[in-house]
Amino acid sequence: AGDLAPPDVTVRTVALYQTVAVRPRIDLSALDAVVVHSPKAAREVARIVATAGGAESLRAFALSPNCAAPLVGAGLRDVAIAASPNETALLTLMKP
Repeated sequence: AGDLAPPDVTVRTVALYQTVAVRPRIDLSALDAVVVHSPKAAREVARIVATAGGAESLRAFALSPNCAAPLVGAGLRDVAIAASPNETALLTLMKP
């Protein structure tokens, strides 16, 4: 992810191996984008957006149409889907 960021942007990557329900205290308007790799993760993001609000400028990058489906109509700025369900296509989708 660091290769995609401009030099003046700090990128922090976090590996998630299981999606669990959380009650984050987060200002969604402070985020630029969310990346989802599974429908379960997308459902959780949609739940957080519905609860927290403020996601009108948040973009979502989804690994596949199945991953994107729970986010469509969730109030995000847009939901982009990788051309094929692999990391290379997802990273390509995220490049400016």
